[in-house]
Amino acid sequence: MKYYHPSATPPSFGRRKYMDKVLLIVITTLFPVYLSGQVVTGISANIASTGYEGIDYGAGLNLSAGYAFGDHLDLEIQAHRYWLRGPFSNINSLSLHARYSPFTGNYLKPYIEFGSGIARLTDDSIFDGQTLGIYYDLWLFKPKLGMTIPSGFHPNIFADIGLFFQRYNFRDVDNRFNWYGITGGLKWEISHN
Repeated sequence: MKYYHPSATPPSFGRRKYMDKVLLIVITTLFPVYLSGQVVTGISANIASTGYEGIDYGAGLNLSAGYAFGDHLDLEIQAHRYWLRGPFSNINSLSLHARYSPFTGNYLKPYIEFGSGIARLTDDSIFDGQTLGIYYDLWLFKPKLGMTIPSGFHPNIFADIGLFFQRYNFRDVDNRFNWYGITGGLKWEISHN
């Protein structure tokens, strides 16, 4: 009869470890079937306007990275930066977006996109030689209608244009404001074939 030290691995653990490996292999072989697609990244410039007191309009940049699940669905993380005209200086945000393209033609690819995330509205004005540093934390919701068109530079680079509506809700104050704007930029689909 064999005796095992209390710190030794029980004999049944080896069989369980083997089954875990088999299960892991089965799961990873199924993923390429369901997760076929490519990495998507992009950059765009935005111009937006609002009727909110203190914010007339702003211009900004948007950086995105995500994954395309086939031809119809993209999931992206987007980082936005708007420089504002008015007493507030800027809005920074980070959001998660789902983009659905119902039609996948060779030239035009219209889509509808919904995004949600967090943002910060800041005022970095200088008053009496001191920076104010006032900020408000916000929730954001952003639907967008857009279209991608081949850029002509490279088969995997597309021009991306769209119209968006962005609602910002203050987290600490019962108030909100809306952005309306246009966006244009480049989208790069990185194939892993």
